[in-house]
Amino acid sequence: MNLGTCGNFGILTTDTHFPDTMINFNYTSGSGDTYIIVPTTTTGGQLIRYMRDNFYMREKAEEKITGTDTYDLINREAEKVPPGSEGLIVLPFLMGERTPIWDVYARGVVFGLSLHHTRGHVVRAMMESVAYALYDSFRIIKESGKKIDHR
Repeated sequence: MNLGTCGNFGILTTDTHFPDTMINFNYTSGSGDTYIIVPTTTTGGQLIRYMRDNFYMREKAEEKITGTDTYDLINREAEKVPPGSEGLIVLPFLMGERTPIWDVYARGVVFGLSLHHTRGHVVRAMMESVAYALYDSFRIIKESGKKIDHR
């Protein structure tokens, strides 16, 4: 799994039947015809950068003075929020989406926001949204009949 600007993971297979909503290509492993299926969500870590740059501007500006990494602060705030973000749901499509919906015009949604929610809730919900987006592709691959061996 890779969680950089985008988020993705790969599943190696020798089966040439691929889910049509995934990225699929030949993978050179030295052991014959091996292919890789690569589910990808367009915004992975980019969501957290977006939060840092727009909702943690003061903390980012003070990093050199305080010696505190803003991403560490963001993680601590998200960690205080229970799984499920107390009902806050995010669709992470701030730059469209790749697998499985392939829609460059898809846009993000923050649903269920209340006065109770903090920026930590928003960050946690964004982190969870990336996990769910990748899980959606994982589910499709699994339902296609692919054997998935977790190594």
